[in-house]
Amino acid sequence: QSGSPPAMLAFLAATVAGLAFDPASAVRPASSARTFAGLSVLSTPRWPLVDRVRRVARASSFVYMGDGASGVGELPELVVLDLDMCVWSPEMYLLSSDCTDPTTGDLNGRGEGVVGVRSGTDMIRLFPGALAALQQCHDELIPRGMRLAVASSADTPRAVEIGKQAMSMLEVLPGLTLYDVLRMGWEGDADDNLQIGRSPPLSSDKSRTHFPILREKTNVEYEHMLFFDDSLWSDHCAIVERNCPGVTTVRTPKGMTVEAWETGLRAYARNAAARAQE
Repeated sequence: QSGSPPAMLAFLAATVAGLAFDPASAVRPASSARTFAGLSVLSTPRWPLVDRVRRVARASSFVYMGDGASGVGELPELVVLDLDMCVWSPEMYLLSSDCTDPTTGDLNGRGEGVVGVRSGTDMIRLFPGALAALQQCHDELIPRGMRLAVASSADTPRAVEIGKQAMSMLEVLPGLTLYDVLRMGWEGDADDNLQIGRSPPLSSDKSRTHFPILREKTNVEYEHMLFFDDSLWSDHCAIVERNCPGVTTVRTPKGMTVEAWETGLRAYARNAAARAQE
């Protein structure tokens, strides 16, 4: 194991920092890799050595992405997602009924799971690109330190209720809901990373309420955030860029696509590399 890429990266980082350690200690036990599969609300264990390596890697604008990963460069600490017409459709303000009748189907070749839930006559579904992105987050990116959050300005308390119901029913992998993936890596029972609605203390202006709250609750600065939003009714991306300097934003006017997801990761990596040169 001492010759594996994570161990070599950790050894190099510790050498640069002038710290001596056993390279084998940088590799997580095999059992921990299964901690993320098939459970509900999950919590990523804190590994002091891995945290130390992550800090050194971030400072040098490099993150080891592993075999088969995107290899885009430095990862954001926090990816913030809008919900309506970004992660899923339709808009929650159009709905009035509780979510029922879960519909099962194929989850990108990863097995059968809940791909739709009904609210009245409408079917709530994840966009295919959002499903693919969330699966990559579960498999690769969250275990490497990235986490997810939500900034959604759902119009009414009823829309918020329906959205939360759908979040707890739609699946990203068999037996693993959207809510479960959004909560991966977060400790405790409070859903502080999920800022949904516009009732006080939230508002329709995400830059004035959702993002300051996320920064306070997560201890992640704006420059380490990546934000996806459809920006169809209000250009939340432009507003957040203006009022929350440092946030990298990506518009998803046709819903989340794989292209938009990869564009966002690369844009964040470019911005991080540029900051490192300042």
